[in-house]
Amino acid sequence: MSDKNLEDARRLKSLAREIAQRHALVSSVGITKVDDLYAIKISLVNAPADGSLLPTNVEGVQVVYEVVGQVFKLSNLPYIDGRPRIGKI
Repeated sequence: MSDKNLEDARRLKSLAREIAQRHALVSSVGITKVDDLYAIKISLVNAPADGSLLPTNVEGVQVVYEVVGQVFKLSNLPYIDGRPRIGKI
C-alpha cells in the first residue's frame, strides 16, 4: 500500500461522488482498503436502476459501492415512549 494511492483516493473522493450522484442517491463517501490498496467507498441510499452506469474506478482508483438506505442522526428519529422508533417511518 502506498502513500500515493491514499493521496489519490483522497483527491478523487469528490469526483467519484459527483459521478455517482448522476445515477443514484449518495449517502456518504469514504475511503476503504481492498486487498493492499486504498479504494473509494460510496454508500448509496438506494440501488440505481442500472448499476452498470456506476464506475468501478476513477482515474485508476477502485470504487466500491454499498446500498445502506437512508441514514438518520439518532437525535432526528421520532421517539415513542422515550425510545427511538427504528424501522420504516
